[in-house]
Order: sequence, then C-alpha cells, then structure tokens
Amino acid sequence: MEFFKETDFKQTEIESIPKDWEISSVAETCEKPEYGYTQSAMYKPVGPKFLRITDIQNGNVNWSEVPYCQCPGSLIPKYELKSGDILFARTGATTGKSFLIKECPKAVFASYLIRIRRKEKVLPEYLFYFFNSKYYWDQIGQKMGGSAQGGMNASLLSELKIFFPDILEQKAAVSIISKIDSAIQQTDSIIQKTRELKKGLMQELLTKGIGHKEFKYSKELGCEIPKEWDVQKLEDIAQFKNGINFSKKQKGDEGILTVDVLNMYGENIYLNLKDLYRIDIDLKEESEYLLKKGDILFVRSSLKREGAAWASLFDGYSEDVTFCGFIIRARIKDANILPKFLTYYLRTDLARETLLSNSGQVAITNITQEAIKSLRIPILPISEQKKIVSILSNIDKKTGEERKTKTQLEALKKGLMQILLTGQVRIKVN
Repeated sequence: MEFFKETDFKQTEIESIPKDWEISSVAETCEKPEYGYTQSAMYKPVGPKFLRITDIQNGNVNWSEVPYCQCPGSLIPKYELKSGDILFARTGATTGKSFLIKECPKAVFASYLIRIRRKEKVLPEYLFYFFNSKYYWDQIGQKMGGSAQGGMNASLLSELKIFFPDILEQKAAVSIISKIDSAIQQTDSIIQKTRELKKGLMQELLTKGIGHKEFKYSKELGCEIPKEWDVQKLEDIAQFKNGINFSKKQKGDEGILTVDVLNMYGENIYLNLKDLYRIDIDLKEESEYLLKKGDILFVRSSLKREGAAWASLFDGYSEDVTFCGFIIRARIKDANILPKFLTYYLRTDLARETLLSNSGQVAITNITQEAIKSLRIPILPISEQKKIVSILSNIDKKTGEERKTKTQLEALKKGLMQILLTGQVRIKVN
C-alpha cells in the first residue's frame, strides 16, 4: 500500500477535500433514516432481540444480555437489524453517538435509536468512521447550538454532509483504521483480563495470605483467615479527620490545592492529583488539614452508592494539599501497617460491602467516621504485607502500561482519521 500527499483541493462548506472526492448529504448517500420500534423489553424469548441505547456500552453490545420484545412478524422486516446498519442515539448522555452492526442475532432496534443504511457508493465502515470524526461532531454542534440536549432526529441526520473518495480508496482507509481498532480492542481485552485477575487475587491474598496451611473462622470478618493473623478495628491503628468545608467563593486561581471526590477514583490505589482546584484559605493555624504521604482518604458522600467509601492513597506532592468536606482521612499510627496494604484491603468487596451496609442513604449515600472506625481489618506480619503489596502493585503496573498503550493507539487512530478522511494523505490503490 502506497501513500502520497495530496496537493489539489477544493473548498467545501465543511473542509477542504481532494477535487476528485464527492461531498453529499446523508439523505443522498443513505436510505431514509428510520426510528426504532416502540415496545417493552422482556427477558423471556418471546420474539426477536430488542436492542436499546443502554445495551450499547463502550462501542460494544453483549448480545447474550440483550432482552427480547414482542414484535408481530409483519413488522419485523421494517425494524430488523442487518450487518452494515448504523444506529444513532437520539437522546441521553450518548446523543449523536453511533454504532455499526457487524454481526447480530435476529434483532430489532428500539425507538430511542435511529438507523441508517448506506447506498452502494459508500462503505458502512467508512461511514461509521466518518460519524466518529470531528467533521461529523462539528456539524452536530452547529445544528444543535453546541448542545445535544435537544436530541438527535431523522431530519437533522439527513442534512449532515459527508465526503468520501471512491470505493477502492475507502476500502484502503477502512483497512488501515480498522487495524488500529483491532489493536485497541486487544489492549482493552488485556486490561479487562488483568482487572479480573487482580480482583480474584485481592480476594485470595487479602483473606488467605501467602503459603498458609491452617485457617480459622473470623467472626468479625465473616470469613476464614490464616491462623496466625489477628483482627482489629481500624480505629485501633489509625486517626481520622473529616475534610475542610468552604464556600464556592473561596475557589479560585490562588490558595491551597484541594483534593475533591473526583480525584479519588483511580483504578490503581493512588489519588489522581491532576486538575486539583485551589481554595483561598490559610491553614497555618490548622495544619492538621494538610495531607501527609501515606494518608488514606475515603469518599464520605456520593450520589451513587458504589462511589461511597472508596479509598485512595496519598503518595505525596510537591506542594501542600488539603481535602474537601466530602472526604474522610485516615492516618495510620501503627508502624507495622503498610498504607499500601491497607488501601488494597479497603478496596476489597469484603471491606466495601461492610461499610456500605452501614451507610445512611436518602438522596445520597453517606459514610460516617464511626462506621469507618468500627471496620475490622486483618493484622498480619509486615513481611507478608510487603509480598502481597508487591504482587498487586505489579498487576497495577501492567494495567498502567496497557492503558498507556491504549492511549497511544487512540491518538494514532485520531491522527490517521484526520489525514485519511480529508484526503490530506491519499492511498494509492490499483
């Protein structure tokens, strides 16, 4: 496959494109957009599969989990999905996002989706990549006034402009971009498998330890643990403090860096210290609100139940950092407890479910200091803690490396789409 840089362009209302490329509307290049079928989903196999917006997650569909619906045989041909169909979300957080049907069981699509089918001169894969490009989203932004709250509709979709080369060059571009997509999917698969491995190992290592042969039932933890281990309340080994409260007026460009709940949810055990905001407050007389390396922070309040009680470790920073009132800090006072080990344990299902089961919930889920203090934790030799931390840290490192690879691949894909979908770089085909 050979490439060459294009020099002969024509200006369109969207972008400069090669003179021998076509530009036309979705209405001209595709069949009339169709709205989906209105019906209730059922989990009994009463008819065809019933694909909804919520079944499309991260660009994928797990067809085994897609429900069914009752659909008269006379209507199935109108709504039945086929390979090459492209679906668009009409409303919600994913408004305007598209999904390409490659293979699927007998299925129809729901009413909050719009379907298009391409005509012969444009490949469905090429269209799908175009609908993921900035040239598509720029048009969506213009037509919706920069907001997707109004929702996508068939008329808006029909008016959108697309540009494309001949079929052979489309095939070549799709081939290149799809190889990057495959690499991204493979990397995602590795990340998912590594995540599952870590979850299983955490459950095993943090309750069974390493190399133990004799176990005892711990009533406090509700599971078996090595005979040599002990159990203590968290308040026996740590001191606690609620975060600092402040008004919106105190936020600004100056002041002390502050950890917010959004900084808590990293996949590894450490706080995400990017995008910290500042509050205008003097903590010279209240230095107990400053974080120290090894402090463990808990999310105290969350709109989502699963977000509460999440623990993250502060590993130090180049300047002073404090923490907001929606967070509780635990500072270990026992030198025989490793902060890393404890943070891993606090992220186990066993620890989190115990905390969440004692939480108060009205509109939001709240975790109190008392609930955290009363949490029981296993006490084991520091040498064994170090071994467990080493194993889990290596898994985190592997996941981090794969995520970095994924980010690089996504940047490569974005760059390739930029030059191939505008013809800045052409593909010589025979």
